[in-house]
Amino acid sequence: MKLPAWVARHGTKRSAAAVITTFTRFRINLTNAVKYVTNVESYDRHIQSAINIQGKKMQRRAEFLLTRALRNAGWK
Repeated sequence: MKLPAWVARHGTKRSAAAVITTFTRFRINLTNAVKYVTNVESYDRHIQSAINIQGKKMQRRAEFLLTRALRNAGWK
């Protein structure tokens, strides 16, 4: 399987790309390893903020999917 260009580009110089496939899962892990990251002010806070934002999006999506499944099953 050919990866999209933006994924393939990520695996150069100061980063890495790994594709993990199993019978039930397809996963792409992208890692940045730039030298300046430890010099970024409040780096931990930025990372935690990004995790919180994604977590909230996933929660909203899960609630939407559950509501839709219940409606399709005849619940109102």
